[in-house]
Amino acid sequence: MGFQLKAEYILLVICAIWIVIDGIIAHTLFEANHHVTKYLQNGVQNISAPKFMVFRIITQFGYAQIVGIFIAGGFFLFPNKIQALKILIYTLFSSYILSLLKLIYHEPRPYFVYPDLQGIGCDTEFGKPSGHAMVTSVMYFILIDSILNRKFFDITNSINFVSGKRDSGHVELVEVVIIDKQNPQNDVILNQQVQEDKFLGNSLAFVLYLIWIFLIGFSRVILGAHSFSQVLLGWAYGIICIVLYRLVLEKQLENILLTAAHKGFASMCHFYKYALGSLLLYAILITINVVIYNVVNKAIKQEDREKYANNIKQKTYCVAKFNPENFHFLADKCLMDSVTLAVCFGVIITTVFTKGSYKPEKWNENFKNLVFTQKIARILVTAIVCAIPVGMTFFLKFNNIYFHYFFKAALQAFLVSLCLIKVAPWAIKKVNLDIEGDFLQFGENSSFFDSSFTEKDFIQSYHK
Repeated sequence: MGFQLKAEYILLVICAIWIVIDGIIAHTLFEANHHVTKYLQNGVQNISAPKFMVFRIITQFGYAQIVGIFIAGGFFLFPNKIQALKILIYTLFSSYILSLLKLIYHEPRPYFVYPDLQGIGCDTEFGKPSGHAMVTSVMYFILIDSILNRKFFDITNSINFVSGKRDSGHVELVEVVIIDKQNPQNDVILNQQVQEDKFLGNSLAFVLYLIWIFLIGFSRVILGAHSFSQVLLGWAYGIICIVLYRLVLEKQLENILLTAAHKGFASMCHFYKYALGSLLLYAILITINVVIYNVVNKAIKQEDREKYANNIKQKTYCVAKFNPENFHFLADKCLMDSVTLAVCFGVIITTVFTKGSYKPEKWNENFKNLVFTQKIARILVTAIVCAIPVGMTFFLKFNNIYFHYFFKAALQAFLVSLCLIKVAPWAIKKVNLDIEGDFLQFGENSSFFDSSFTEKDFIQSYHK
């Protein structure tokens, strides 16, 4: 444990040093990348060429759609819904940080600057640091850790929380203790096996993870979407996010979600402080984002905008996707990408205000009793419900970027999280597909619109 902590602090120092070095020699690295990418692409113009196709497939595993499928799998197929929501929130929060960093650095992508490079993927926001390098390293690390260390199955923290084994509404992360009833003398050995980190302690799994993350990052360079320095910086920030998650934020996020789900509030005052605190934090983070966007957007030279736009339009495969006037270019696109924060806030605040039971220890047995078609139907109902806000807001058009951001993009993101946490469980119950152990399962006489609480509802509601 001590060695692991020491290694994590060393990694933080190394990443910090690289971030400083990158800031000093950024221009030199960016120019050097032109020669590297030109050599890798070797003048091939056909984006369907085999050398591109392989990496086009690999790079897809860094986009939001694929990431969402993996996280959704954790939410639908395993009993510990809190763990899936932790991955969702931290991945999306990392995406928010990424959008801020791209605004702060506001460095163009290689194909924005050099017409002789391909820009396969036609990404139109700033390129530094690489989102594929940063966010996928975070998401895949937490996801693999959750699978190999069976955190998707571990419901100990939830049970301990509602049984009172916590301090002021906070619960410590614990290890699963396996008891061998036939050979009690083996208990200590089994417990030691559980406490061993089955991801970082598994050389094969960790090496495969590193190879996969490297291939995703390398795909961004050969496709011209990023310079190698942008990818390296993305990995550096990704490592920082992972280390901070392991040292501090995993426990804090667990506590936040357990308190919200189980209504672990000491009083009504605590309840309202929790809700208002979440809202205030969201407002502060969005304000920071808007201020940085304003500063950066005004600093971008018009000639650079035109140069980047012209180079993108020269790529025939980008013409149909590219429209600099639709808030999806440079700083505008970075601002739009920060809307992921609205999902994080939406999940937490909706969980706080939703009445429902969460008994994960009941989930496995009940889920096994469902037939295959019922399991698929539950997923389809959730997907349809979560798609409704997208359809509702699809035709909303605003000429002002702030109206577009707040009244379309952020509103849509918040409504999707509302549908996932509250509307979907209600809809699943209406079609008689709910099971005991679902996240915030509606009671027999629960009203969809009932979000009023009294102190009797706090924590004791779990035992009803």
